[in-house]
Amino acid sequence: MSKVVDLRAKTTNVALASFALAASLAFELIPLSDEEIAAELGLLALISAVVLLRGHLLTLTATFFNACFIIWMAFSHRADFHGKGTIPFFLILGAGLAFLLHEYWRRENQTAAALSPVAPPLAAAEANAASLHQQAFEHAAVGLAILGADGELLETNRRLCELLGYGKQARPPRFLDSLIQAADQPSCRDRLGSLLAGVGAPFEFEARLVGRDRAMFWARITLSLCPADAALPRSILVAINDITDQRHALDAEKELLLLALAAGRLGIWQIDLQRNTVLGSDNFWSILGLPSASGRSLDELSAVIHPADWPRFVASGALASAEDLDIEIRVLRPDGHIRWVALRAREEHRADRTLRTGIAADLTDRRERTLLRANAKKRESIVLELRHRLSNLFPVIMALVNLMDAPENDIASYKQALIGRIRALEATHHLLARHATGAALLRDIVAQELKPYRQAHNLTIAGPPILMSDGAAESFVMIVHELATNSVKYGALGTGDGHVSVEWSVPADANGDILFLWVEQGRQTTTTASRRGFGSSVLGAGGAPLVGHSPSMEILDDGLRYSLRLSRNDIRPSSTFS
Repeated sequence: MSKVVDLRAKTTNVALASFALAASLAFELIPLSDEEIAAELGLLALISAVVLLRGHLLTLTATFFNACFIIWMAFSHRADFHGKGTIPFFLILGAGLAFLLHEYWRRENQTAAALSPVAPPLAAAEANAASLHQQAFEHAAVGLAILGADGELLETNRRLCELLGYGKQARPPRFLDSLIQAADQPSCRDRLGSLLAGVGAPFEFEARLVGRDRAMFWARITLSLCPADAALPRSILVAINDITDQRHALDAEKELLLLALAAGRLGIWQIDLQRNTVLGSDNFWSILGLPSASGRSLDELSAVIHPADWPRFVASGALASAEDLDIEIRVLRPDGHIRWVALRAREEHRADRTLRTGIAADLTDRRERTLLRANAKKRESIVLELRHRLSNLFPVIMALVNLMDAPENDIASYKQALIGRIRALEATHHLLARHATGAALLRDIVAQELKPYRQAHNLTIAGPPILMSDGAAESFVMIVHELATNSVKYGALGTGDGHVSVEWSVPADANGDILFLWVEQGRQTTTTASRRGFGSSVLGAGGAPLVGHSPSMEILDDGLRYSLRLSRNDIRPSSTFS
């Protein structure tokens, strides 16, 4: 703290000190009588006493010097000073004592002031703070109000009155409930009750307020509890923000979103896996074939979702944090139709529950169109393949007719043999038509040709499943038909106790070729044909067979052994039907 200097006191002290010094010099230079000296000393003592009472060190020093100087002059120039100078001496002594008492009193006051606490003007400070708070409350940019414990409006600021349409003279209703639309009043009462019950955290909620002219606007209301103290009772501070524009913008965005979802025929849904509830839009329930509802239980949905798809729909925790649900499920509608629905969603894990929110789209029409296009393409491929087979079949039949001769001009035998071979081709085409890939199994070809003899003869058919293309199957069936026909005429199938074994395998040293074996036991006694006929050409006796390579035929004493190698490349089915 800076020290305040009294310039007027300083000036007075210097003047008085100078006057005392001048008077002392006059006593030295001017001869005076004893009475005059006493009078002058009295005057000097009186002046010095006044100066001493000022309490300044400079004046004290000057006065002390003057007193000493006067006493020295008295003793030096007046022999009878002890008799006549007593009064001035005691006056000076009294002045000194007065100074000492004054100094003591002044220092005591200073010490007491230093030790006593500085008491600020609390009343003024509190009044100033209260005024500032009132100004801030009154001119705040948001609506403010103070409620009593019963919800009564004790005080409102200017902004709140403007929001409600009340002027300076008009006052809002007494209670906060009167300002809130009836539908939102229960929510407000619940929050006020919770706040007064001891839940000290501020509450924030949105409600519709009704102004003086019955105009409604949306507001965000914040309630804060102000506890009671010695001067004020418990109250509630209410802050009200006008969010009407924000709500209108939000409603516009919501309408735009719903319009886009409706245009895309999409539905919105949300599952609460802990509470077993499902929320959905009207379009979502329409996709599932259910009437509109605000929400349903998961048990109701289990009746319409296919049992095989239900676990994927309700699986909890199956999604990783960075993944989205993307599944297709089947819905069993009340009219008996099955609809395909695509579900895409994202999981949100909260403290006490897991929410799965997403969209739904009906994929049935698209899947049906896809299947129709696939079936049409498949039918087109089948037609092309059948056309190809028929175009190949006619040359085969023509070759059969050209290669076959009537044995000994026996037209009946020639006709019967030709019909038998054509029927073998027909049976092969039936086998090819039954298989989805347009091919036939080697086992089925052999079994089809030997089917008429299975009841009366001992037959063995064994080998791994080998699929043959249509062209290879047509040629191979001619080989099997020729072997069976020759066996009926000359071999084991012509006797009651004959045995025919047909086997095929893939030897390790055959480079992937298939080894086909036809072995007969119980052969009839026949004469050797005089010339090579159609059968020899088909089997490849002395030449190339219709299909395969490296044919070999051995005539044994009790039977026959025929072998043929089939290359994988020659019999592999095409990819037309795959």
